[in-house]
Amino acid sequence: MLEWREVSVSRGGVPIVRGVSLAVRPGEVVALVGPNGAGKSTLVRAMTGEWPLSGGTVHLFGIALADWDRAALARRFGVLPQQSALAFDFLVDELVALGRLAQRGNRQRDADVVRTVLADVGLAGQGGRRYLSLSAGEQQRAHLARVLAQLHEAGREAGAQGDAAPGAILLDEPTSALDLGHQQRLLELLWRRSRQGFAVGIVLHDLNLALRFADRMVLLVAGTVLAQGTPAEVAQPALLSRAYGCDVSVGADAQARPLVSLPGPVGR
Repeated sequence: MLEWREVSVSRGGVPIVRGVSLAVRPGEVVALVGPNGAGKSTLVRAMTGEWPLSGGTVHLFGIALADWDRAALARRFGVLPQQSALAFDFLVDELVALGRLAQRGNRQRDADVVRTVLADVGLAGQGGRRYLSLSAGEQQRAHLARVLAQLHEAGREAGAQGDAAPGAILLDEPTSALDLGHQQRLLELLWRRSRQGFAVGIVLHDLNLALRFADRMVLLVAGTVLAQGTPAEVAQPALLSRAYGCDVSVGADAQARPLVSLPGPVGR
């Protein structure tokens, strides 16, 4: 559903991503992990067309990005970037309603969807607040609500095109400003969307969150794929230590799932 085929990206003559191939399929959550500068955000920008490719191709729902009608694509593919700069002081419900621009709904339908998705992200009843009055975590959740509003009728759009898979969501560090409870709720929400047939790709820095919620993990280092597979396959101490340049231990939680930890200060 989301596919990078031998993708390479350079900026200012410096290679950032080198020949990366990976896919996010319907019904799964794929976590892109790796150290700073590994190329995770670059792959997001490559998929959206924000950054041009120096090699390879990207495909969405089996169609090359360049061949898509942009309005039709917007009804099935949503992106939450790492930073969403917004200086204008929209009301929250006005911001979320921007996600409805590509839809063909009426005003009442749009208002109903906005209320629904705000509740989904834990902002029920907050539509009348000013965006710039929100905390960083609330702003992040408001932007996620905008993406969910954009894709609310994705299944209908897919049916019109003869495709059973409803849509895809690509998110770049969506938990960076969230507390523990909202991290869990957000990732559970995205996991549920995947079980409805969506393809969900997420850039995450927290390995333990990736291990809990991802069906597959892709470990990137220096613009290449070092490993990809199930969480248990990627969560190998030697592999993670090599990728992050530090000693990484892998144990198990109470449900026998992999649990990553780092050593503390010597003598503590």
